[in-house]
Amino acid sequence: MEFTKKENGMWLNGDAPDERSRIYLSGREYPTYPETIEAKRIGHICLVKDVEMAIPTQELNYEGRYRCGETPYEHGGGWVREEDGKRRWAACAFFLVYSHVPDIGSKTIVIVENHGGGTFFYYVDQLDFHDNFLRTLEAIPESAVWDILHAMIGSWHEGRQYGRDRTSREYAEAFVEGRLKKRKKGDVVRVEIKPRES
Repeated sequence: MEFTKKENGMWLNGDAPDERSRIYLSGREYPTYPETIEAKRIGHICLVKDVEMAIPTQELNYEGRYRCGETPYEHGGGWVREEDGKRRWAACAFFLVYSHVPDIGSKTIVIVENHGGGTFFYYVDQLDFHDNFLRTLEAIPESAVWDILHAMIGSWHEGRQYGRDRTSREYAEAFVEGRLKKRKKGDVVRVEIKPRES
């Protein structure tokens, strides 16, 4: 993934297939060339605690772009009038898929989600996912790929929120019932939940 700097200070990736599929990174967040991007790991072990990885942009290879609908606008969505006079909502949300092939370690898939709320990076490094996922992309239509990516990332967000809510509820109940116990080992302090007395 290569970036160039625009006059307004934003960083723009140059490997996108068209104007509406480009990544814009904030010059405030990236005052110098974005050598790495922070990607959240998607997986069943990452529901409660966020796991992030700094991925070198030079190690990312473009695999494809998957849009949700068509839009005449370079940024944002809007209502578009069809030839039959009907109006429909045209979204500009899209996903970009990259392969991350490091010099050392396993290959991963990096997914870039871009919509009105911003640009977000995720990576998946589960066993055999890289090759199987790329074969899947070649076998199904673009719109179906967008649906799969949207559902996959949405499910991860929902699962993570559920895990956090459940853990918070358990600690709140234990606090009210006086079942929290503080343990100190060296300089490390942990809080544990004592089981309820039967």
